[in-house]
Amino acid sequence: MKILFFYSFFIIHYISYSQSYFESSYNIAYNGRNINLSYLKKVNNFTISGGLKYHFNQIEKVPVNTFFKNSAYAVNFTEKIGVQIGLEYYILKRNNFQLGIYYNNQISFISQMIKALYAYEQLVPNPTTEFDYSYVKHQNIFGPVFESENTIGVVLKTNISSQFYTVFRGGVGIMFWKNTDPSVVITSNLNQHGHLFTSFGSIGLGFNIK
Repeated sequence: MKILFFYSFFIIHYISYSQSYFESSYNIAYNGRNINLSYLKKVNNFTISGGLKYHFNQIEKVPVNTFFKNSAYAVNFTEKIGVQIGLEYYILKRNNFQLGIYYNNQISFISQMIKALYAYEQLVPNPTTEFDYSYVKHQNIFGPVFESENTIGVVLKTNISSQFYTVFRGGVGIMFWKNTDPSVVITSNLNQHGHLFTSFGSIGLGFNIK
């Protein structure tokens, strides 16, 4: 017990004196756009981060006949809020910039919007192709859907001053999802869960606390 207490005290003491940051980023995630505010802590050669994200509803960016990609649509304030955690390791370090690799996980519990086109009327007497009809667009919202978007990629951190820096991240990954709306069936096997391959990009501004 004394040994465990000693090591716990040592770890807490070490972390409390390690370098800390606040960072805000604009993120282009697979399910849409969001902004996050995170607290970062440097531990040895790694930087650990955690914070909250705020989703932006953008109806105009929701594609037609597509699930999940740019389709997240919060129906209330609670759904707009999600969690972001991350881990970074810098390989190349210079006075003005650092280049490394990162892991990022964005977690959401948010509804989805789907747009679909339905044939409305014939444009010619004997239609033979889809171009011979006029269409109407329908928008439907279902969910919420649990989404966990995991990304690995490259991070570039550039110093503006002794306290402020910019950061760029870009990578690819996989998103795990689970639909909680029983009225909507997404997969043919009725499992209502699955995964998708994704991409991610962000630009941010950080502040060095100490």
